[in-house]
Amino acid sequence: MKQSSVIGVSIESPASIKNKLTDEVWHVVDVDFGGVKEIDISFSNVSKKWAVWAREFLLEKHGGYVDESGAINTKISTFKNDIRRLNLIIVWATQKKGDEPMSTWSQEDLKDLAISLIFNEVETENRSPVASRLPYIKRATMIKNLRPITDSGRLYRQGKLSDGFLESISSDFLDEVAEAEFEKRGMADFWSDFIKDGTFAHIPVELSILLLAKAIDVIRSPRTCALRAYFVAQRGAYSQTLFFPTKYLNEFPLLELLGKKPSGAFRSSYAAWLDEINNLFLQFTSDKKGNQVATTNSAESELSDIYNLIDLTLAVREVYDACLIIFLCLTGARIHEIRGMSSSDYTIEPDGTWFFTAPITKTQNGLKKLRAMSGLVAESANLLVDLSYIDKLSTDLHGRTVLFGSYISREVYKARDENVVFTPSACSREYLADRVNLFYQKVKSEVLTHDDKDMPESVSPHGFRHAFVDFTLRRFDGNVLEAIRQHFAHHYGSSFTHNYTDKKAEQDIINAATNDYLKELIRRMIGEECHDFTGPMALYIRNEVKRLNIVTESQLSNYIDKQVDNLVHLVPHEYGFCLVLEGREHLAECKDKKTGIPIVENGKFDLCSRCANSCRSTQSHKSNIERIVISHESFLANFPLKTKQHEVSSSVVNQGYKVLEQMEES
Repeated sequence: MKQSSVIGVSIESPASIKNKLTDEVWHVVDVDFGGVKEIDISFSNVSKKWAVWAREFLLEKHGGYVDESGAINTKISTFKNDIRRLNLIIVWATQKKGDEPMSTWSQEDLKDLAISLIFNEVETENRSPVASRLPYIKRATMIKNLRPITDSGRLYRQGKLSDGFLESISSDFLDEVAEAEFEKRGMADFWSDFIKDGTFAHIPVELSILLLAKAIDVIRSPRTCALRAYFVAQRGAYSQTLFFPTKYLNEFPLLELLGKKPSGAFRSSYAAWLDEINNLFLQFTSDKKGNQVATTNSAESELSDIYNLIDLTLAVREVYDACLIIFLCLTGARIHEIRGMSSSDYTIEPDGTWFFTAPITKTQNGLKKLRAMSGLVAESANLLVDLSYIDKLSTDLHGRTVLFGSYISREVYKARDENVVFTPSACSREYLADRVNLFYQKVKSEVLTHDDKDMPESVSPHGFRHAFVDFTLRRFDGNVLEAIRQHFAHHYGSSFTHNYTDKKAEQDIINAATNDYLKELIRRMIGEECHDFTGPMALYIRNEVKRLNIVTESQLSNYIDKQVDNLVHLVPHEYGFCLVLEGREHLAECKDKKTGIPIVENGKFDLCSRCANSCRSTQSHKSNIERIVISHESFLANFPLKTKQHEVSSSVVNQGYKVLEQMEES
């Protein structure tokens, strides 16, 4: 009986199994809205081979069966988009290649497919008339349309797909094919429109770092500390209700009385209130040791341009926007998850870590999952709670407040809990998406040059889906901002990072981010930073480039693309990189003795440091290695000779000095 390489069950499975590869309708659980949806996967007008292949791909892409009955849980909109893209490919394959295996297709075949898709020459059933009339499909959409092809080779090599495209695909393949064909067809004038994406589906890591750096500046600014002090004081014992002369806060009380000596009944209460604000400001602008880090020592000077509710609202929104950028970059949460975060669901541990329960649509069966926030994310969450006239953590509100909800109007000031009303539109997907783009536009106008053609016209929350993986991969990289490195240092080795990178993130996001990082690392290993990289793998790559006599950019790009195709594992550690390429698995120190397969999860310094698949950066890893060596030298003094502990520490110290010596010599 023929076996599916994807799911480990026969194509002709027992009747008790639903959603078989031969079924033309699948019953899929909608993780966004619940319920079971009937999805047509008949793939009419294609051969049986290609229909089964497309279903295999769908099953693998969307997480496979979640139980023995063959249940599939996924986001329905994404599922349907993948069906549409696969249909385009297999209709073309049926018409042009018959049942010829994809593994035998050539670069020329891929070029023909790309041209047919670019110029909208593949007709599928039930296609809308509007879509059929388009003269060409834009670049951003084409990248998505070809993704099943680019992913198929990797899945085929991993035994997760019965067929796949095995030729190397260069990073500029689509642009080269499209530009030449636009010229050939006399449509060169449309080339600029073809490549104009508008927004980035994947925001480049450089741009993510820029936005994140600006967001960190905002949340840690003296102005934000002053705003925080004001709101905390207004919720506390020194609150000045009578400073609000009208229902709509036409005058902001702090600035109205700036530089004045209040008289009458307000004198003592105002003085105490202002002292409270300035004391809180000093507290919020001090470091952990109590040292003052702000350039000013009073809240008034930081709020001198706020005269009314509009000014106050704009100032608060800037902080909320910065917090939103931090959440998108560093939590892996999607915008619909963020907007639904209920403040009162949180518990805060003594170390400052927040634990909360929220519906995560990517989990199986839509079950709630405990998530943790710490570092920069917890810092942002604290601000979102503090910049409010109500206590967002109050259990009396019964979860009716949301973390990103703005509660700064007169109606909620000193309101009873049961009277607090939140308008959902103030935290809608559309509103939050607009705020993300407004933050980007402001940063772009302040930092970027107007003629920088590499920057997108706008960004969207969807574009940050790669950001968490990008930052996780670079968490030990010396090129990443120290604030970001410190944020991830808290999570290193914890369930937070592993839960996301192993389970939550869609595999194609992880693969794309990992491939991009490998390309970056190889260029750094053989470029101007080559002396920064030591270790067997860095030497191997430099020797390969020399042996192959790679001298042109085109040759280098092709070589790097080939290494991406051969990538088995890329794991960043605080002490270096684990980089396993196809054909070098047997060299891994962590390999299983029976199967010869590397078990990279078992990586540790004394093992990895002597592995042929390791390399390290002096800038990124030297200080961590020195710390490891010093720690184990102190252990040696405490453990008796010939004990297991002494043996381990001795090995770590010896390997550590060898690695540090290599760094000194490079």
